[in-house]
Amino acid sequence: MGTSIYIHLERKDLETGIWRAVPQCQFPAGRLAVFFADFQKSEPVALSEASSQLEPNYLLYSGKNEDLFEILAGYEEVKTDLALSQPRGLPTDVSKEVRLLFDAEGPDAHTASYLTLAELERHPWDREWVDENEPDFGDIMDDEWREALHILRTLGAQQPEFIRIVFWFY
Repeated sequence: MGTSIYIHLERKDLETGIWRAVPQCQFPAGRLAVFFADFQKSEPVALSEASSQLEPNYLLYSGKNEDLFEILAGYEEVKTDLALSQPRGLPTDVSKEVRLLFDAEGPDAHTASYLTLAELERHPWDREWVDENEPDFGDIMDDEWREALHILRTLGAQQPEFIRIVFWFY
């Protein structure tokens, strides 16, 4: 079992200033789109009645990558000073879709937070760790997280402050 992280993608509407959830059908084509298509065919996820009404799926990333947990929110024992932020809770202006998904998880959902792409880019995701005293963050860059970063960078190339992830642990 263990703890999982659920990451959802939101984009700020430039005209209204409202954050909107980005559905998977709007993700740039790539490995993640294929991964989710296969996943949805082979392993349907049972969601609560309220959240199951959300079509299409808004999940950007889901996994049990503890090193990623530490980088995003300092979750569990922080082994480095590379945590981007301490948990902030759900943003007050979270999209209605992401709010519904979070609420549907009930009390098992915890340690919610969010980061803009601009904040995410402060971490050296592609850095080569050569010093044996440095942490080994090679495990962070699994294929799904690498693809999630590609999606974020593609959608937020011009305005990284208008793309954010909203996430929680379960």
